[in-house]
Amino acid sequence: MPSESSFDKDLEYSKILEIFFKHTVSCLALLDKSYDFIRVNEVYAKACNRDVSEFPGKNHFEMYPSDAKAIFDRVVETKVPFQTFSRPFVFPDHPEWGVTYWDWTLVPVLDGRGEVEMLVFSLNDVTERHKAEQKVWQQAQIIDQIHDSVVSTDMDGHITGWNKGAERIFGYAAEETLEKHISLVYPEDQFQFLEKQVIAPLKAKGNHEAEALCKHKSGKLFYIHLSLSLLRDENGAPSGMIGYSIDINDRKIAEKMLKRYAAEMERSNRELDEFASIAAHDLKEPMRKVLTFGGLLWEKYSSALGPEARDYLDRIRKAAERMQVYINDLLKFSRIAAQPRVLEPVDLAELAGETLCDLEARIAASGAQIHIGVLPKIVADRFLLRQLFQNLLSNALKFHREGATPVVHLDSRSIDGVSWEIAFRDNGIGFDSNLVGELFLPFKRLHGRSKFDGTGMGLAICKKIVDYHNGTITAQSSPGKGTVFIVTLPDSFSARH
Repeated sequence: MPSESSFDKDLEYSKILEIFFKHTVSCLALLDKSYDFIRVNEVYAKACNRDVSEFPGKNHFEMYPSDAKAIFDRVVETKVPFQTFSRPFVFPDHPEWGVTYWDWTLVPVLDGRGEVEMLVFSLNDVTERHKAEQKVWQQAQIIDQIHDSVVSTDMDGHITGWNKGAERIFGYAAEETLEKHISLVYPEDQFQFLEKQVIAPLKAKGNHEAEALCKHKSGKLFYIHLSLSLLRDENGAPSGMIGYSIDINDRKIAEKMLKRYAAEMERSNRELDEFASIAAHDLKEPMRKVLTFGGLLWEKYSSALGPEARDYLDRIRKAAERMQVYINDLLKFSRIAAQPRVLEPVDLAELAGETLCDLEARIAASGAQIHIGVLPKIVADRFLLRQLFQNLLSNALKFHREGATPVVHLDSRSIDGVSWEIAFRDNGIGFDSNLVGELFLPFKRLHGRSKFDGTGMGLAICKKIVDYHNGTITAQSSPGKGTVFIVTLPDSFSARH
């Protein structure tokens, strides 16, 4: 017969079990060894969308058939508890819930003879956690497949994530970097730059972009473009940093080469301009003397010369005059890069009007029709732009078709609000569009001197003026169908020098 103290202990255990059964946040069920419910707690019943009273006496696997029965059988047979995590289950009476996931434990309770008397079935619904873990896993897989580097760190710079792109770019496997400081991939002389120019702006703004010099595992130095963002916890507080990096070393090398070539080109152009200026200047005085003395010879002695001698002397004078025009054009060309600039607001409509006044005699002689559309105001060198307009309008008048009245249209349009496209359109003789590349070369002529005068420097001067203003000039044409010169100029001048 049990003692009073033994009875009291059983009563105490019963109370403790009742309290635990009632207040635990886990789903709890007591089953007999045939898997019939003895009782369930409120949490279990609520998870099944049932009342507690619906369970006692009913078989678990008749209510909820599943392949877990084999596990239950094994626990009863071996008397060894079983635990599983994120096990999927679909409620047969609630298929609309879809697949749910559960952490659960099955513990056998033995009687005095060591036989299984009942089973304690404890479950926790981890569906949301499982979905979150799956989402994180999927994101991790995506990040791992990104070709470029994705690295995450804590707020102190210790590495917490390292994808395959980072392995490829920096040479370190993920296991070699985790928990190490990000300075691992930077040369020592870049530590201060990293802290002041990368980390500090990131912490201040929440995101930051920079170009940085990094160090490969092999010791090779290379450049990356780095896009950084702060990671935040559920309260919005910074919890870490994530950086997306691409290898830009080839681009940086190309940029350095381009800068070197540009510097060499600028030096060569400067030397060429200086040479052209000096050569033209040195030739100008001797040519002036040739013209002067040739003129004197013609005035004083042409009447005493025979026809052949007069023809030779006339050819000398005309050749000298052409040479003087060449020299003057060469000087104009060389001085574009050398003379001081006066940048000011320029009304292109007003400038076009002034140019037409300069060309008034030629316009009247040819009967040309000039139509000026809406033209903008820009900041530029007024003197050079006037020369540009004069050269292009002069060309339109010069290269007109025989028997046709020259018609010239001058108009403009804005390009993205930052530059202007100005078109000089004529109905002249045109040219083969395949020759556009040669059109702006110094001394290049597409038509013979016998038909059209000039030195071939006019369009070269136009291009140099447009280049100085950081613009572009090109042409569209076909023989007999006129030409359109298209000049693009920035709205606000920005000097390259």
